[in-house]
Amino acid sequence: VKIDQIIFEGTIYSLNQVSADVLSRSWITWIFQPLGYVLMTGHYNFEKIKDEFPKIPVLLIHSKKDPVISYKQSEHLYEALPEPKCLKIIPEMTHINSGNVMNGKYRQEILGFLEKKECNKN
Repeated sequence: VKIDQIIFEGTIYSLNQVSADVLSRSWITWIFQPLGYVLMTGHYNFEKIKDEFPKIPVLLIHSKKDPVISYKQSEHLYEALPEPKCLKIIPEMTHINSGNVMNGKYRQEILGFLEKKECNKN
């Protein structure tokens, strides 16, 4: 199967950073944030695999209020990706469910990317 485009939703740039972020959310675990960098593997962080990543169109979708993974992870990934690339930060609170948010508000934009392999410039 030849992959010629990718859509990432609520994705990560650094597993270590996400781990540290999760530990920082509670006063009980806050002090253990450095363990996120030590105990989690960095093997799959984008920085390690970017040279192997295919040069194909990528759409990143992330909620600004994602309760699981910070939207800043998608922003970092967007900065590191080569063109062609698109970043859609949505205001509604969701995690990997943008196609169903607000009765499919973003569904047509996602389908448009799949058809044209480019961003909707609205």
